Amino acid sequence: MIKKDSVLKDIITKEEVVKKLINFIIDNENTEEIRDTFLLILDALGYSLCLFIFDLNFNIRNIIENEQDEEARVEMQNFLNRNNCVYMIFSKLSDPKLTLKDPLFHKLILFAINLLEGGNSEVQKEIYTYFTDFTNSEVFFNKVILPSILFLK
Repeated sequence: MIKKDSVLKDIITKEEVVKKLINFIIDNENTEEIRDTFLLILDALGYSLCLFIFDLNFNIRNIIENEQDEEARVEMQNFLNRNNCVYMIFSKLSDPKLTLKDPLFHKLILFAINLLEGGNSEVQKEIYTYFTDFTNSEVFFNKVILPSILFLK
């Protein structure tokens, strides 16, 4: 365990670590060799936020219990948003190679849901901006909506 050391604090911050983890996911392709690392990073980000816990079946257990926890959650949601988390999520979800059956797809959707938990308006605006500014977001909609329409027919 790392001690609270002023020298270490000057060397690396939580924000730098989070940025590097998010950029790692953004900058690398989803391959079988790296998928487990992506899943682990998403779990680590989720655990560190104390927003939710994924069980083995991808069920969410929310651990927010009071107003103070709610404020901390919003602060952490906004922290992740400022550090490109929304772009990370939707750039991966918009990847044509990522299928609906891929465990990463499910983790990313659950992560996005938790970023929106409580109706976070900053995250909503960022998602809206992503969908209006990036044409590859069409891949996401085709991937999710088209199968739904075909299923309903």
